[in-house]
Amino acid sequence: MSTMLLVNADDFGLGENHVAGILRAHDHGVVTSTSILAACLRVEWVEELSLRPNLARVAHLTLTEGKPLLGARYPQRFLTSDGSFPSRFRYGRRCCYELDKSVIQEEFRLQIEAVLKYFDVSGLDTHHHIHEVPSVFEIVLDLAQKYGVALRAMNATQRDVCSKSGVMHPSVVMDTFNSDGYSVERLWIDLLRIENSDGFIEVVCHPATNSKDPMTRYTEGRGRELAVLTDANFATRLRDRFVLISDRNRVRACSSVERFNSGITKCSCR
Repeated sequence: MSTMLLVNADDFGLGENHVAGILRAHDHGVVTSTSILAACLRVEWVEELSLRPNLARVAHLTLTEGKPLLGARYPQRFLTSDGSFPSRFRYGRRCCYELDKSVIQEEFRLQIEAVLKYFDVSGLDTHHHIHEVPSVFEIVLDLAQKYGVALRAMNATQRDVCSKSGVMHPSVVMDTFNSDGYSVERLWIDLLRIENSDGFIEVVCHPATNSKDPMTRYTEGRGRELAVLTDANFATRLRDRFVLISDRNRVRACSSVERFNSGITKCSCR
């Protein structure tokens, strides 16, 4: 029985290099889905993404990158001098604890609607995984229920809550790319360790075409990720061993009947 695998590239919209890297990792590699930063999106990037109907779209909700869609209604004390979200990781997390939940809810709703203006959305996740903060997770879970989409559950507690709430979620989130020395073989070994997971595995990646990017402290790793994701031999091995999927919300339909018989390598979930 083949394990379902979804390869999601975060940060679509963070910069030209990130957009180019994600599109290349889809066109010439194994990326099947991407998370869109509505607070950073440009029209030309929307057009590029529109040309790739098989690349699933997720709303990448943020309080730590770009500018709030709430505009002047967003509390100014939680923004930088130019009206942007605080991009420094720790300060952004602190804001998540101090912000009024109604503000976060409305900002996230506007970000989802901004993506829906152009694309269908198959799931929700957050920049810098800020929904690991319990109060933010509650908000994102509520939005996932309202919009009827999947949610990236980061740990066992979140997976349990999602299951009880009827929200589709990955059985395992693999977010180990952003570490030094990552390689094709290391990714392959990590995947084999969790190969027989129920549901589907989500591999989180952050490819970009230029490793020297001033927009983020995670720089050189993005170029390494792109090289791994577009390695032809790795792509062949991955497709031979796993069922690559893109649409999270159709996994439930496949799981409700005989999931996959031995030897099947394709699925209508794609």
